[in-house]
Amino acid sequence: MNLDSDLLTRLSKRVLDILLLSNPFRTSMGLLLGVILWGFMPVFSPAIKEATRLDFSSIHPVAWVCFGVFAVNLKALLFKRKIPKRAEETLALIEEARKAGITDLEIKQKYRLLIQKYTDNVGLNQKTQRELEEVKRKLRGID
Repeated sequence: MNLDSDLLTRLSKRVLDILLLSNPFRTSMGLLLGVILWGFMPVFSPAIKEATRLDFSSIHPVAWVCFGVFAVNLKALLFKRKIPKRAEETLALIEEARKAGITDLEIKQKYRLLIQKYTDNVGLNQKTQRELEEVKRKLRGID
């Protein structure tokens, strides 16, 4: 497969933008980890090569950065948080109601009631509160 450099650059930029938007802290820490690994590899490469016969010094810097981003985001990729099954069912019912012709105002009210119900029943930590505020902001944007 022959990819021109412009296409590869555009695809790389799109992937990085998506990663930075979905989890900016982890992705930036992954970028930093990749740069640090690349920077320290010449120092430790001779010892590693002697012990394992693997030459890590020839790995391209972009590969180190990709590895860092992948390693830091691996946990989020493997262990995606799920919303409670009851909430999923309620969201599905709201979507069915939308298709049945319920007004947008009623749909917004149902979403707000759902959010209110789950925020009242759950002791929220800071991260969950930030995620909830993001959902509320998006719902207000529908207005």
